[in-house]
Amino acid sequence: MWLFETTSVIMVITLTSPGDCEREWKVTFNDTDPCALKGSSVVFGCSYDYPSYQTVTNTFWKFKTQNADTNFYEAQQYRDRVEYLGNEQHNCTLRMNNLISSDANSYYFRFKTVNNAWSSKTSVSLTLTGLTAEVNPATVREGEKVTLTCETTCTLSDHPTIVWFRDRHSVSKTEFQANSEDSGIYRCAVQGQYNLSSAPVSLDVQYAPKNVTLSVHPSGDVTKGISVTLYCSCSANPPVLDYILYKESGQSFTTVAGWQTHTFSNIQPEDSGWYYCNASNSINTVRSNLTALNVQCEYWQFNSVLTNRRPTSHFVMPAPFGCNVCLAEAV
Repeated sequence: MWLFETTSVIMVITLTSPGDCEREWKVTFNDTDPCALKGSSVVFGCSYDYPSYQTVTNTFWKFKTQNADTNFYEAQQYRDRVEYLGNEQHNCTLRMNNLISSDANSYYFRFKTVNNAWSSKTSVSLTLTGLTAEVNPATVREGEKVTLTCETTCTLSDHPTIVWFRDRHSVSKTEFQANSEDSGIYRCAVQGQYNLSSAPVSLDVQYAPKNVTLSVHPSGDVTKGISVTLYCSCSANPPVLDYILYKESGQSFTTVAGWQTHTFSNIQPEDSGWYYCNASNSINTVRSNLTALNVQCEYWQFNSVLTNRRPTSHFVMPAPFGCNVCLAEAV
């Protein structure tokens, strides 16, 4: 009797589909739609992978419409502006500097191995923009709210810090209550890259006359008969439309002149008194402080002993009663 021992052999065969191999070939972009400012720089973050048994021989950055396997940045217009930061292993990062309008394009990455080649399935589509400054509103009255806005046509990929300048002086707030000193020319820019700035825009802050002052020339007490000028000055925006000069007259004031400057060509004691001026623009009328004008007389004292009555002394005194006052002659 024969006994037979049967042994079963199970064979397990693992099949690798073509798709499994394909998944090892890939190009990955950090950002497929970067946005950058004209004149700035942009980095195309990029990595690529392939089967471990392959050896990379060439890498290429190409335009979407480019057929030849050459690097676009080898052309003359890109030299010294484009830098390949990658290698022939897994890094395919590219940097572009001093961006110009024609750089807004779609870019592909391709690499070759000893017996194969692979191109990215998607492209990097670069959009270029500029900074646009807006002051809202552009014309305000003092005390009203102003908002500064810096805009681009796309969201900047590097999320830079935006700063503001007024007449080349730094502006710390983008929202404020306007005062007269805020008038000027505004720009927004990228911090640390001030050459990347917007076109200028203006802010016009309007206000009633300020620091209205009435001055006397010459200053101090003046002598009868000389020329004296009263001058009304101030700052205002819009400019002053009317100046009116007044003189105190009892319990009221009388109008002396309706312009900014008034000259007494032959000042008299009766011109002494208190004066002020009003300055008016389209916003308001503002009055100056009172200013005193004191006209004095010139006196000569004579010695009656001298037959020719030559003066022996000379002095100036206030003239509350006019200058026709007889002084006692010296003996």
